[in-house]
Amino acid sequence: MAAEEQAGVIDQYIAAISDTLARHFNKAGFTDQLTCTLHVRMVPGGEVVEVKVVKSSGNAIFDRQAEIAVQKASPLPVPDDAKLFESTFRDVNLRFNPWG
Repeated sequence: MAAEEQAGVIDQYIAAISDTLARHFNKAGFTDQLTCTLHVRMVPGGEVVEVKVVKSSGNAIFDRQAEIAVQKASPLPVPDDAKLFESTFRDVNLRFNPWG
C-alpha cells in the first residue's frame, strides 16, 4: 500500500473511531466544547484493553466520561490489515471531541 493510500485509510479509521466514541458519550451537562487526548491500547479486532487521559480537558468529570465512552464503544473499528493495525492502531493517541 502506498504511503498516501495508507494515510487515507488511517484517516478514515480515525474518523470512524471518533464518530463511534461520540455516539457513546453523553454530552448532557457539558456546556463547553471540551476536548482531551486519550491513549488507547487495543488488541486485533479493536477490543480496548486500556484507556487513559494523556492530556486533560481541565474537567475531571469530562475526562472520566471520555474514558468510559471508549470502554463502552469497544470494540472499535480498526483495519483488518495486521501490519497497519500493529503500526498505527495497537497504541493510539486520540483527540476526543464529542462535538465533532
